[in-house]
Amino acid sequence: MEFLGGMQSLGYENLTGENLLTMASHDVNLAFVKELSALGYERIPVAQLVEMRIHGVTSEFVRELQALGYERRPLDQLIAMHIHGAGPDFIRQFRDLGYEQIPATQLLEMRIHGVTSEFVRELQAPGYERRPLDQLIAMRVHGAGPDPIPAQRL
Repeated sequence: MEFLGGMQSLGYENLTGENLLTMASHDVNLAFVKELSALGYERIPVAQLVEMRIHGVTSEFVRELQALGYERRPLDQLIAMHIHGAGPDFIRQFRDLGYEQIPATQLLEMRIHGVTSEFVRELQAPGYERRPLDQLIAMRVHGAGPDPIPAQRL
């Protein structure tokens, strides 16, 4: 009953038995909901709370993103960022390379297409310093890399 009362105090007035069972099976507990609420995510639909738990999105993940300047990201974007590994560590790796405040959608594109900090460092060795991110993504999409282009034979 403590859970139900706590959830009601957070604005979840009409939880069904099915909601409660689903939340319990995916460890959507009162502490998790309160932590998200404190981070600015209030009255998240039950389905999205469950989806966050299924995909491992924690309040710590959200807090770290906010500390890096990614505040109030849409929930589906937070989930996608976590699924694809476009989280705080990935952001810090690129920040260390001089890329600041990369848009979240571009972070996702980078992860999906395999643009890593190692790839950028490999490009820097032959002189491709600080390429724009859209170029790095295009290079990965088209299979281009740091290896020199072989001379054509006639």
